[in-house]
Amino acid sequence: MPTRKVVKIKVGAEGRATDRQGSVVASPSALPRVVRVPAEGATRLVTIDVSDALWVASVGTEVASRVTGAIVRLRPPIGADAVMIEGVRRAVLDAGAVAVRMSPVRLERIATAEQVPLPPRQPARAVCVSMAEESKSSHKGVLVRVVERLCDEVGL
Repeated sequence: MPTRKVVKIKVGAEGRATDRQGSVVASPSALPRVVRVPAEGATRLVTIDVSDALWVASVGTEVASRVTGAIVRLRPPIGADAVMIEGVRRAVLDAGAVAVRMSPVRLERIATAEQVPLPPRQPARAVCVSMAEESKSSHKGVLVRVVERLCDEVGL
């Protein structure tokens, strides 16, 4: 059965690849190269992030030069409402953006008592009995009597 040999290779400052013993494994011309090639005709992607000054200031020439001919991704701050987001979106499109995409708005607000109404309060005994009555037990009557007896014992 053929076996594989794993060799760790290190590339030195002169560009020669050597193994652990220092033997030259490959010359610089045999090594793969990573070359950056400009993507001609590609559309830039610009992100207007949460901390961008655009969310607090009006659109100026600096923003117009950033977004002209680009796809713009908006990441609004937490407190941004729909009117603010639409205003920035419209301003970016007017400044020359090709398209505007929205990142999902993070909902990190804490619900207060005014926002979420609380259900009416009930005595503990009534809650326990109603839970017993709503159970999926085949012996609901027995369960309700047991719950009522336990509530009497603990003083509910």
